Amino acid sequence: FGPHFHRPENQGGMISIPFANEQSRTEHIVTLWADFTDAPGATVQSTLQTTQDLGGVAIMAHPGRYTTGAGGNPASSHNPLRVSQYVELFDRFDSLLGFELFNRNDNETRSDRVVWDNVLSELMPYGRSVWGFSNDDSHSMNQAGFNWNVLLLDELDEQGAKQAMEDGAFYMVARVNRGVGETDPEVNTTMPDGSPMPNGGNANTVFMLHQAAPSIANIVAEDNNIAISANDYTEITWVADGQIIHTGNDLDINAHWNNINSNYVRAQITGPHGVAMTQPFGVRLASESLRARPGTNNLVSIDAPQDVYVLHGAPATPQGLRLPTTAQSVSERGWRAPAEITWDMNSIYPAYDPTNLTDIQSFTVTGTIDLTNTIVTNDHGASLERTINVTVGVDSRISIYEANRQRSVGDLITVEGYVTGVRGNGQLVIQDSNSQWGGLFVQNQGGTGAAAVPNQLTNDLIGQWIRVSGVRHVQWHNNAVAINTATGLGYWEIIENVENRPVITPTEISLDQLQLGVQGAWNNMLVSFNAPLIHRNYGLDGNAAVHQLRHPNYGRVEVACTTMPEKAVNGDIIRVDRGIVHWRNDLESHRIHANWTMGTITLPGQGVSIGQELLNRRADILANGLRGNLDLTNQTLTLLLEGMEPIVLATNVNNANIEGEVDLGCYTLIFDIKGNGNNVRVFDVVLR
Repeated sequence: FGPHFHRPENQGGMISIPFANEQSRTEHIVTLWADFTDAPGATVQSTLQTTQDLGGVAIMAHPGRYTTGAGGNPASSHNPLRVSQYVELFDRFDSLLGFELFNRNDNETRSDRVVWDNVLSELMPYGRSVWGFSNDDSHSMNQAGFNWNVLLLDELDEQGAKQAMEDGAFYMVARVNRGVGETDPEVNTTMPDGSPMPNGGNANTVFMLHQAAPSIANIVAEDNNIAISANDYTEITWVADGQIIHTGNDLDINAHWNNINSNYVRAQITGPHGVAMTQPFGVRLASESLRARPGTNNLVSIDAPQDVYVLHGAPATPQGLRLPTTAQSVSERGWRAPAEITWDMNSIYPAYDPTNLTDIQSFTVTGTIDLTNTIVTNDHGASLERTINVTVGVDSRISIYEANRQRSVGDLITVEGYVTGVRGNGQLVIQDSNSQWGGLFVQNQGGTGAAAVPNQLTNDLIGQWIRVSGVRHVQWHNNAVAINTATGLGYWEIIENVENRPVITPTEISLDQLQLGVQGAWNNMLVSFNAPLIHRNYGLDGNAAVHQLRHPNYGRVEVACTTMPEKAVNGDIIRVDRGIVHWRNDLESHRIHANWTMGTITLPGQGVSIGQELLNRRADILANGLRGNLDLTNQTLTLLLEGMEPIVLATNVNNANIEGEVDLGCYTLIFDIKGNGNNVRVFDVVLR
């Protein structure tokens, strides 16, 4: 994508942008005008620094993938720690232009407008703008044309495009808005038949390309008023500090000044077939100046650590009590940098007795922050001590629904549920209900060897009710909780008393629902379904078989399993009971994990193919040959086998000699017939 690949100026009325790359070694970052590709070991900071050094620009791509926002959970989008991480990046790198706020059909990005407003609220008072982009991220032609950016250019040239991106002289348009945030309007969230909108474009969403999405005709900002003229819209809303402050084409800044607390306002132009969003308008009192960023980065405060809850008998050590290894320091520039903390176990007050397995004990522990490896200084001599509250004997258990939908990345959580699936050594799926968000991925980060890592999660836990305590995180689109039994951070245990526990039954589902459903909405769910087998393959996924099931319109679903019924052949209808759903981002499809869950894969009696029936009779055919009768009716020659559907060998039969072959799925039937009319003299059939 270098300069030598530029389109001629008169080709299609288009220009090319050089060195366009989605850097994917870390959180995905779109870089433009920067000739490099990340090497292994790159970090977000190193990628942005290289981009800046080469004179390029960067965009943070689909941040919801890394904040739990992809599942429609805006909790991490409000998390001060997560927000401050982006604030730091935009503060440090002028070449970082903004966020990708719409990606494909707004699945992963559905809560990213929440992140955007939170970051704007921190940075706009200092005059640092953060622009929003809307991108297709298309991996096929059917995924193109759903998101775009309208750049305001004097001339169609490369430098003008770069300048418009840097200046925010553009607006974004998206055909789908899933509307998770408080300000977000829902647009095109379902298909015309009422089924869920797919995660990305496909053959069935092309109809949206013929719909008129909103567009902006003109913007006039003067006399403390902003007026927008638009096309194909029904409503214009104005947003400040993450809240809608006005509805209408004109915004009187004076009338709404008391609701504009962070020196910005932005507009959303909504129509029946999409949404257009402006960039933030910076506003301030004429008599006041914007804040100035301090030249130093001294410590201002240290975030209070989360309260900790552990079980009876927890050792009086930092690991045993699940004390965090870092604390978040807040600097003069508003950055929250993790700093190591050392806990003084002699500071426990009041005293703690690990041998007391009856009483609930509450106490505090004091720790000291070490800023050595941070970018924060402490020239003012602020206190580096912090205390944490610990309760032994009680777990603050929450539902898996709450863990998935209301808890942020980094939160300490405790959940209970049935183990309904296993994905590799030390990776489980647990559920506590049949709700759509009833699955949680449990990842053991303590290692893989049972000898080296006690308390290892194993297949033996399938069907058990367990309690898991650890750190909320995201593991490739899966809402997850991480434990580390090697270091003592988190734990799991079997709960023997399962009285009054819900019974987890599989959800009957179709391939349509899987492929048309919101990406990740079915993640970790226990499902059952029937589907045709179109391909079976071996040697993948640790010698498991991967079998593709295909819907004619919506693409494939994979079944990854240890065994498939030996007699299953392409075309057969197979039955998957109690399979675990997993979204494969790289394949843009769902995968069903079966066999290594509580599930089974069978061949139902109905819909068995002729090829399958011949496989069933394989031993008899090898011993005695294939025996049957021929029928010639209306010039159609048919082979009749007892207990099977007729096999048509040939049509339009008009001579005595007929030969050919028929594909039966697992066998090819080769025939050679010689005779006169219905008087067959030689009949030979071979199964290959």
